[in-house]
Amino acid sequence: MARYLSLEWIDDLQRAAERSPHLGQAAEGVAMVLQQHVTGGPDGEIAYHVTIDHGVVHVQPGATDAADVAFTQDYATARQVAAGELDALQAFQDGRVAVRGDVRRLTEAQPALAALDEAFADVRRDTTY
Repeated sequence: MARYLSLEWIDDLQRAAERSPHLGQAAEGVAMVLQQHVTGGPDGEIAYHVTIDHGVVHVQPGATDAADVAFTQDYATARQVAAGELDALQAFQDGRVAVRGDVRRLTEAQPALAALDEAFADVRRDTTY
């Protein structure tokens, strides 16, 4: 089991995206980059990004200047959302997640994002938090 936000965990997300039978099709017409910044964690600030490029998904460690939408949250919030204990929208509405960029793109890419969430389900279940 990979530890949340570790490089092994990010690699597990990438493998899950590659294995997903539905993700490629759901992301076929989508081109966007999502950036995650998690602050205050046991290993300090961690960043990773997800690139969706017309059906191909890459999950990579580190920050990128190419993000269409970027999310920043503290470790406790990020962990709760990742573990399925807190709804991401609720965390945003509560002011626990800062979002910058073109948030309309999230609505446009909803089918791809839902497939991404489905692809990551096993990783969430097998993660050590």
